[in-house]
Amino acid sequence: MLKNIPPKIRITLLYIFITIGYLFRFLLVNIYGIFILSLAVYFNTKLLFNVEPYSFSELVDWLVSLSEAAKIAILSSSIPIIGFFIAYATATANWKSQIRENLKIQAAGEIEVFFTECSRSATNCKIYAEGLVQASKKIRNNCTKDEGIFLAHYHREQSLIFKQDRDRLATLNVEVHRISGKYGNLFLSLPGLKSTLDEAIEALEKISKASWIKIPFHINNDLSPVLTFTNQFDVEECRNLIKVVNTNYNSISSSSGNVQGRLMSSVLDVNLWFLLSLFRDRKVVLENFERKSENLNKLNN
Repeated sequence: MLKNIPPKIRITLLYIFITIGYLFRFLLVNIYGIFILSLAVYFNTKLLFNVEPYSFSELVDWLVSLSEAAKIAILSSSIPIIGFFIAYATATANWKSQIRENLKIQAAGEIEVFFTECSRSATNCKIYAEGLVQASKKIRNNCTKDEGIFLAHYHREQSLIFKQDRDRLATLNVEVHRISGKYGNLFLSLPGLKSTLDEAIEALEKISKASWIKIPFHINNDLSPVLTFTNQFDVEECRNLIKVVNTNYNSISSSSGNVQGRLMSSVLDVNLWFLLSLFRDRKVVLENFERKSENLNKLNN
């Protein structure tokens, strides 16, 4: 039945359902929501139950008019109830806060390990592409035959390592969506965190896509190994890979670092030594911001 509903209507219904669920949970489960709901019901009893509620002054007058025994009974019964609610709210808040902080630490650690591996594989792919470009340049500049054979043999051997890094980038390009989904609620609960992570994911996708270049391979009984080597790969593809890595590498490192830092910010407070280190390294921070701004301009152009 849902398949016959247009996607826009389904999305609208989904957001309405989520909003109603949040309000329901806040008003009936959260202690602050229960308090707000109680006040709303109290001040609208005339409309809901046709009963006129006491105003604040009338309520005070009613309490004053009670006997001493009634006042003591109300006070003695109210204190344990209020104390229970305060203790429950405090314990629940502390438990949820501890779980949330542990989840942030876990997510930050996983993101650091994941994107460090992404950066390593991207750098290895870039180094191999640079090697192919340099090898092609040396061969076309009439290097010696022995040097050409060595370059061809060396880069054919290194192509196996390049294929491993390229395949690993393709796997990571899929795996990143598992991390995004695993901690989706956590990323969405912090302003701007999901969009920052998406920048790193987009940069990873571009590098992974550009890494699929033609690479040289061994041919048995090849009479012209050097000429065959130069014809087995495209220099422009290699240069494009180098350009894509240079443009997007900083987005991967800075965006993932941004996400990790914001996740850990509530766990590790800013202190005096942090401020001193930040001011000491202000030139490095400025260079990173300028590099990121330059890369963004390149992407936009």
